[in-house]
Amino acid sequence: MLDTIKDYLRIHSTPEHLSALETSDRILTVFGLKQFDLPFMEILIKVEDLLIDHPTCVELIDAQYKELLYAVLDSHHISLDVENPTLEELNVILEAVKNCQSLDSATTIFQILESNDDDVSKFAQILSLSCAYEPEWFKVRIGDIHPNTLTLLGELYETQASQEAVEAPDPKLSQYRQNMIQYLEFLEVEDINLTRYIRDGLQLGLTFIDYVKLLQNQLLVIPEKNCAVELFGCSLVSSDTIPKINLIDSVLGQFSVDVDQSARIRKYVQILESKFAHYTTEHPYSAELKE
Repeated sequence: MLDTIKDYLRIHSTPEHLSALETSDRILTVFGLKQFDLPFMEILIKVEDLLIDHPTCVELIDAQYKELLYAVLDSHHISLDVENPTLEELNVILEAVKNCQSLDSATTIFQILESNDDDVSKFAQILSLSCAYEPEWFKVRIGDIHPNTLTLLGELYETQASQEAVEAPDPKLSQYRQNMIQYLEFLEVEDINLTRYIRDGLQLGLTFIDYVKLLQNQLLVIPEKNCAVELFGCSLVSSDTIPKINLIDSVLGQFSVDVDQSARIRKYVQILESKFAHYTTEHPYSAELKE
């Protein structure tokens, strides 16, 4: 909205009406309308030339915005069943039309489109997903919707659903990530040697041996308890399916000088495994809290 028009409306209209007009202006811009300011300037010239009074000028500005909003509705093959809708009603409908094209509700939208409801009911339900208004609010205001509009909407979300299927994360990788987050919380540390590598891009879900080889130099020099912490961490993010203690048994000889040291590290691992299992039971993972 041009500053000239806005300044005029601040004086001769109400704050609520100005807000509605600004919303209409934003909606027209979002829908790609360009250079629609000229009619409004012509209206202001009329009031400056005393051809119309101020209340008439405000009414004409309101009517011009409505005309442009109707044009957007027509371009989407949407007709209304209301004789003289308010500017606010037109704004709500068109904002919902725009927002319903970018919802994260592909499955719900497909269910609506495949239902036996009439086209207006389907469209009203989809619009209501993008705002705080109930489907009935839209149903009593929308008179008709071209079937092709619903078809295009379905094609849009079919593409989105296909992309989501391709981009869906491997649930195993999510589990490894969850294991690592909970393990650090359990240890009450920000990082261990293993997780520093992971933060630098090391892939989750490799084999246990892959992680051990990467950490080999550190495992040879760190204290026994720290060695147990790193080895158990490797088992939590590895793709191996055998029991974790068996994985660790298979490499203990590489990081201990004698049988007694191996036994101590193994004992520490067993204590870690038991305590971590208890911790995860008492502190279930919540993805919402981690984001």
